[in-house]
Amino acid sequence: MDEGKYSRLTTSVVDLPFNRHLGLLVCRDGSGLVELPAGPQYLNHIGTVHAGALLALAEAASGEFLLNLPGLRSDLFPVVRRLESKFRKPASGRVVARASVGEDEIARLDSTLASKGRSLVSIGIELHDESGTHVMSATVDWYLQKIDPPACVIRLATEADIPAIEELIPVSVHHLQAAHYTAAQREAALGPVFGVDRTLIGDGTYFVAEEEGRLAGCGGWSRRRAVFGGDLDRKEDDDVLDPGTEPARIRAFFVHPDFARRGLGSRILRASEEAIQAEGFRRIVMVATLAGEPLYARHGYKVEERFEITLENGLSLPALRMGKSLTD
Repeated sequence: MDEGKYSRLTTSVVDLPFNRHLGLLVCRDGSGLVELPAGPQYLNHIGTVHAGALLALAEAASGEFLLNLPGLRSDLFPVVRRLESKFRKPASGRVVARASVGEDEIARLDSTLASKGRSLVSIGIELHDESGTHVMSATVDWYLQKIDPPACVIRLATEADIPAIEELIPVSVHHLQAAHYTAAQREAALGPVFGVDRTLIGDGTYFVAEEEGRLAGCGGWSRRRAVFGGDLDRKEDDDVLDPGTEPARIRAFFVHPDFARRGLGSRILRASEEAIQAEGFRRIVMVATLAGEPLYARHGYKVEERFEITLENGLSLPALRMGKSLTD
């Protein structure tokens, strides 16, 4: 198994692109682990919640339970081996998933992992709709295997990462952009061009790369109109885009010079593209720096325009508009 192809989940299963597409949410009222909100998009031909939506909720809840299991080792890679279900009654409205596992199952899991480095664990799931009706029971078997941790782990950024991102950006800009821009250009661009966009973090579309707790890089994508810059001085509209008619944005890639040329940019870009495709976008655009052009060109992005970004003190920053179709 090449773990470098995967992003280890460290927050919640609802952050996975497919679960975000479904609209699954973490329960905040204590009624369960994960919920499927009420909505007409989840209904079947008889007006009740579709079986496929219930199965997806059950699988997600088992993963959320596993992720929050006390003492679960961080060097384990889990995948679903089997899911068995029994549909009890039709479901209506919001559906909540609860999970459980026996103490003997946990003991067996710990013992087998310690002796063999791999194990199976069965997690029981019960689904109830908004009326309290018990609508489905399921058992989800997860296979866990010990792996060598990757050099860097890619995960979604949180607000707690903002101070580290703010420290990383000027270090990255002044070292990795120095061959293309003057010191005056780089300094003037910090903030208006190179800055933290908290909207991306709030939207769950921004990633960070970590190695043993150290921030190695960051970058992501956006479903909003802005194409570059931090959020503090933004004056233009930053409305949500229409995936059917407008392109998603690649945004704000920065790598610490100590971790340059180790493939972090490519890994974050792949994670971003997977999330973009999951939301139904057909095209991607970006404003790239001169230093970033080779990376994006290797991944199929074409230069659409070369232009200058106006900065303070009469300065400007050469940049490129690049794009890529997801339907070709």
